[in-house]
Amino acid sequence: MKGKLKALTLCTVAALALFLLPAYAFATQQEGTVYSVGNATEFADATKKIAANAAEENAVIELTADVTLTDAFTGVEGKHVTVRSSGDGSTPPPFSDANF
Repeated sequence: MKGKLKALTLCTVAALALFLLPAYAFATQQEGTVYSVGNATEFADATKKIAANAAEENAVIELTADVTLTDAFTGVEGKHVTVRSSGDGSTPPPFSDANF
């Protein structure tokens, strides 16, 4: 009986490790440089800086106010860019319908 309990405990620990370790690794990924922007000019400057930084694959554009763009944001070639609100209720600009 004790042998079965040990085996069950070992299987449970192994299953938890298999499911939790990859989730933990994903949760701790670096998000990259955060660019705080409050208008369309700052947004455009941030995208240019992201494109120019060859060493960085990930970046965040954080909106500090509502940003109105003349063209839809289509991303930055070869980069993973996250656009988020700073928590003040600002809304993201329109995005392109293009497939990324």
